[in-house]
Amino acid sequence: MTESLRIISVAPATMRVCAKDYNIPDSAIVIPKGSTIIIPIASMLNDPDYFPNPEIFDPERFMPENRSKLHQNAYIPFGQGPRMCIGKFKLFFTKQ
Repeated sequence: MTESLRIISVAPATMRVCAKDYNIPDSAIVIPKGSTIIIPIASMLNDPDYFPNPEIFDPERFMPENRSKLHQNAYIPFGQGPRMCIGKFKLFFTKQ
């Protein structure tokens, strides 16, 4: 199911409002407090820098022995953090 959600994203993007001025590491760019940030989830899930051969359905890329090869925050089909989709909580924390 994880690879299916990578291929067919539940949400193409999500938005957040910057809570405080944020300096992007290793750059001179500062995102001012109150700015709306758009996170392109579908683009990240299909980016070959994060998922080699993104056009190929490969469920093995999420097997336990391969997870260490994946970028820690690139797989976010349900969002991330305190405002993640309640579906993620239910999917991963309930007994089937």
